[in-house]
Amino acid sequence: MPETVWSTSFHSSFSVVPSGKLTDSAVDLFLNGEGHTDQQLLAQWPYDAARGSQGGTPDPKRYRDMRQLLQTIGLVYDEVLNGQTVVRVTELGKALARWRPSLTPENVRIIARHGSLALAACQLRNPTRNGMEYDASMKVFPFQFIWKAMLALENRITSDELNREIYRTKDETDLTQAIQRIRQARQANDPALLSPEVISNERKNDRVLVWIGWASFGWSLITDKRNSADGQSYTIKDRWALRTIQAAAQVKHRHRDFGSVGEYVEYLSRCAGIPLNRL
Repeated sequence: MPETVWSTSFHSSFSVVPSGKLTDSAVDLFLNGEGHTDQQLLAQWPYDAARGSQGGTPDPKRYRDMRQLLQTIGLVYDEVLNGQTVVRVTELGKALARWRPSLTPENVRIIARHGSLALAACQLRNPTRNGMEYDASMKVFPFQFIWKAMLALENRITSDELNREIYRTKDETDLTQAIQRIRQARQANDPALLSPEVISNERKNDRVLVWIGWASFGWSLITDKRNSADGQSYTIKDRWALRTIQAAAQVKHRHRDFGSVGEYVEYLSRCAGIPLNRL
């Protein structure tokens, strides 16, 4: 049956600014993987002995998860050529690959501004495997929805508010109503005024976090709640991030149908407005 709430099957995220974690190598492998086959990249995949497959080789599922994470925000996608799956890197992905070795929290704002414009165009229902699972009634630009909610709610949002309200939205009308319920619940200090949870299992915090990881363009625009002042809220990082999100949240996109994953992901990349041969 088609999904009428946001998918919460993901449970990974990544940092645009190198973090020193094993995921850095995985991100770089994809961003520099133009024209390589899945088999070629998997053969170079960073192996974590604590998390690898039982046979002592990289876990293909982690490979697929990272591909999905990067594909969702317009960086990479797959193309089948001569019976083989080949990685394609968009202009946004290539720009990030050029910048990434020297990225810091101070200079990330340049690529993050372009990234925010790609994120603004992302649709919940799209030609990807996960995007095709949604009901036709889902007219959602997920990252714009998250941003608009945060901007209307003191530039912050909690996991519970995302899980109970934002992940239930199907259109702009739903979003307006969800924001109002969150505001009322805050004023009354009563979480019972929120809708029932979308995710209720013991790993719900990990699964709630993924959409924020994307909406922050790899934690460059939004602060993880673990690093926030109250320890509970995802918050917009600072003034430049606020200006970036305000501008991207106002961009008007028409919900569209796309003929292929490649067409959709390349469209996201074009929306980023990368100046060719300059960034």
